[in-house]
Amino acid sequence: MATVIVLNGTSSSGKTTLARAFQEIAPRLFLNFSIDSILAALPRSALDRIEKGADISDLRLPELVRAFYACVGQLLALGHDLVIDHALTARYHVEALLEATEGHEVILVGLDCARDVLRERETRRGDRKNGLADQQIESIHRWLEYDLIVDTAAVSPAKAASEVMSVLERGSTGALERTRLRL
Repeated sequence: MATVIVLNGTSSSGKTTLARAFQEIAPRLFLNFSIDSILAALPRSALDRIEKGADISDLRLPELVRAFYACVGQLLALGHDLVIDHALTARYHVEALLEATEGHEVILVGLDCARDVLRERETRRGDRKNGLADQQIESIHRWLEYDLIVDTAAVSPAKAASEVMSVLERGSTGALERTRLRL
């Protein structure tokens, strides 16, 4: 059985930063595997369209998300511990997550952040469509229950990683089962 830490939050909420901070203090090797790992395989022109908020209907994003979770499932099946970050904004995202993680230890972490901080981070990054976090903020926590919620505007990445580590050490609070019941 492998372990997966799932980081769910809006764009620019600090998922990747937290994942990297957690990797540095984890008791064993955790791979940081993100939906961005899959999107990075797209041609630069497609990434440019994503960043600009242009039409991306030809990219078949639902299939890419399902492929991401198929990869998650395979990595877990091969015994790799993972910290994954993905903004789970649709029911099929959660269904794919549940299927991929079946039989493994799962810790669900929700990332919150004030809207003005998200906007500032988004502008500073420059690699996301401005307003993406605003689009996601109302529904980002609709589908999941959590073992831990972290306000990334209030705590440092190191402190947040330490909080995730505490949950890992004591074990899940049953958030995955509560999520299954929620669906």
